[in-house]
Amino acid sequence: MCLTAAEREAVLTYDEVSNIYHIFCSSGKEQTRMKRAGFVPYKTDAEGNTYYKVERKQISFRAKSKPRHLTDEQRLKRSERFKQMHQKNQNAQGEIL
Repeated sequence: MCLTAAEREAVLTYDEVSNIYHIFCSSGKEQTRMKRAGFVPYKTDAEGNTYYKVERKQISFRAKSKPRHLTDEQRLKRSERFKQMHQKNQNAQGEIL
């Protein structure tokens, strides 16, 4: 059965007694991410949904990164520094070849 984007989901439920996250996942994209992270499903149903039990220490939540607000002067300094590094790398690669 093919689910629409609105129907695909990953649900995390935390059990404080056992210190375990129970994860239900019907999204192929998220299943791939969990596989890459080393999570092994303990159950996969006929529809392809996967179920995981993961220790709390394996799950982390990060704050959303803040955009950098640079002045024109700071932006110019970084640009010049990048150009110098790039030129230095170009020269070093030319010597290797």
